[in-house]
Amino acid sequence: MLRRLLRQHVGRRRRFSQAHDPAVRVAELRDWLARCSQAYYGGEDPLASDAEFDVAMAELAHLEARFPSLRSPTSPTDRVGAPPESHEPVAHSSPMLSLRSVTRLADVHAFLEQTAPSAWTVERKYDGMAIALRYDRHGRFRRAISRGDGEFGDDVTDAVRRAARNLPVHVRNDMNVAFEVRGEAVMPIGSSAATGPLRNQVAGLLRRKLNGRASSSIDLICYQLLLTSGGTQRSHVEDMSLLKSLGFTVDTGLVPCQTPDQVAAAIHDLQASRATFPYESDGVVVKVDASEARLRLGSTARAPRWALAFKFDALQAKSILERIELSVGRTGKVTPVAIVRPVTLGGVVVSRATLHNARHVLQFGIVQQGDVVRIQRSGDVIPHVVRVEPVGPRADRDDVFDVCPCTRRSKLRFEDGEPDAWCVDPHCPSVVVARLVYAVSKNALDVRGLGESAIRQLVDVGLIRDIPDLFDLRQPDLVALPRWDTKKAAAAIASIEMVRERVDQLGLVTSLGIDGVGRTVARRLLDHFGQSGERLLRAPAHELREVKGVGERVASALAAFVASDRARHLLERFRALGMLR
Repeated sequence: MLRRLLRQHVGRRRRFSQAHDPAVRVAELRDWLARCSQAYYGGEDPLASDAEFDVAMAELAHLEARFPSLRSPTSPTDRVGAPPESHEPVAHSSPMLSLRSVTRLADVHAFLEQTAPSAWTVERKYDGMAIALRYDRHGRFRRAISRGDGEFGDDVTDAVRRAARNLPVHVRNDMNVAFEVRGEAVMPIGSSAATGPLRNQVAGLLRRKLNGRASSSIDLICYQLLLTSGGTQRSHVEDMSLLKSLGFTVDTGLVPCQTPDQVAAAIHDLQASRATFPYESDGVVVKVDASEARLRLGSTARAPRWALAFKFDALQAKSILERIELSVGRTGKVTPVAIVRPVTLGGVVVSRATLHNARHVLQFGIVQQGDVVRIQRSGDVIPHVVRVEPVGPRADRDDVFDVCPCTRRSKLRFEDGEPDAWCVDPHCPSVVVARLVYAVSKNALDVRGLGESAIRQLVDVGLIRDIPDLFDLRQPDLVALPRWDTKKAAAAIASIEMVRERVDQLGLVTSLGIDGVGRTVARRLLDHFGQSGERLLRAPAHELREVKGVGERVASALAAFVASDRARHLLERFRALGMLR
C-alpha cells in the first residue's frame, strides 16, 4: 500500500527502481528524502507535498524496522531536515516570560480590577513544554526553539518535525510578514506506554533522550501569535481565530469574557471538565484581550502584567499500599517509593508514588501493607503520598529503613537532623550501578551503548566496579556475555575509546557524581582551577570553600570526596589513563 501510494504521488518527480533488494530501496528513499529536506530548509521550491514526504518516510521506517542491519545514524528517520540540529543557544525574538501564578479566586478578581476596563479571555493552561515556531513571510516553517531560559532556547527543529503530528509546515500567509507562533508541546493522556510524567516524556522526545524513531506522538497547542517583522497585532481572540483558520491547533476551551462574573464562570466550567480532558491541564490562564491594553500594561522582568495563571487544586485519590520499595542513588541516599494498587488520577493510572524521604515516612508512624494511602499529583506531575490511614493492628516496630535493599543488606545510617537514610557501604551494588549510569550519561562522559541494564550486567559479573574500569573493557569480555553480539560490543568499545581519547575535564569531573556537583558547578570549579581536574581533585578544603558560586554544603561534600580513598584511587587511575590534566 505504501509503495503504491508513493508511486502515485512522486512518480512524476522521481522514478524509483523496481528492484526487490531492500538495500537499494532504502538508499533510494534516503536520497530522495534528503533532497526534499534540502529544498525545504534551503528555501527552494518544494519537491513534494507533506503527504508525499510522509509516505516515503513511513516506507523507509518500515524497511529499517524490518531489516535492522540497514539502519544508519544519518537516516532521515533519525534526522529530519538538511542541517544538523544546533546545540548552540538561539535568541528568542522577544523573551518567553513566565506567568504569575495564583491559587485563590480572590487574586484573580484583584487582577481583573487592576486591568479593567477591559475584555479578557480564559483558556486552559497545558502542562507540557513551551515551544516557539518561526515562519517566514511565505508561510513556511523555518525553526522551532525551546523556551530555555526565556532569553535563549535550544534549536529543536529536527525533533519537532519528527515528533509533532499537527505541525503546519506551510500555511497561507496573507499578513505577508514573518511571524512566530508560541505554544505548548504536549502528549495526550494515555498515549504513551512509558512511565513517568508526560511532560518529561515530551522533553525527552524533543531533546532526543527517548526513542522517538519516526514517531509522531506530540501535539502542539498554540496560545500566542507574534508578528516579528512588522504588521499590526490584533486581539487575542482574533489571533487565535486566525491561527485556527491556518491549521494550527488552539485551545478548544478558550472563552471571551466581558465581565468578571463571566471570567469566574469560565474558570468554573474548565475546572469541572478537567477530569475528562484528554491532556494534562493544571489550571487556566486569564489574559487581557486587546493588544493596545497589553502594550499599555507591559511586563515585569519575569512575567507580563496582562496575563495571570490560576492553578487548580492538586488532584488526589485513595489507594491501598502494597509495599514500600527503597531506591538507592549514586550518593547512597535512600528514597522510599510506595507501590500501591493501581488507581486513576487525572486520567493517568498511578501504581507508584514517592514517599520523599525517611522522615516523611516515619511521621506517619508504623506504615504497613494494606494501609489506605492518599496520593496527590502536585502540579499534575509527580505522584506522592500525603496521608496514611492505618488499617488493622500495628507491628511492634518499623524496620523499613534498617538495611539497604541491595544483596549486601548493609545497615542504613541516619545523620543528625537530616531527613534521609543513607547507605554508606562503599561496595553497595546499587550505589555502584547508579554511579556508573550517571558517569556514562550524556551530561558526563557521554558513553554510547551502555544503558542501565548493560551497566548492571557488567557490575553483576564483576567486570566493572568504578569509572576507570570502563576503560579496561575489551570486546571479547562483552561478546562472552548474554545479549551481547559482536556489533553491539564493538560499538560500545569504540565509544569508550573515543571518550578516553577526547575526554574533557568538565565531563570527567561531572562523572564523579559528587553530591551537589553537577555540570554547572563543575564548570565553576574548573574555571577556578584553570580547567585542571588534577588541581581540583588535589585541592585543600579551604581552597574549595573559596570558589565563587559554590555553597558551603557543596564545598563540604567536595572536600570530603577529595579526602576520600576513592578520590585518591580515581586520581591515580585517571592519571595512568592519560585522562587527567
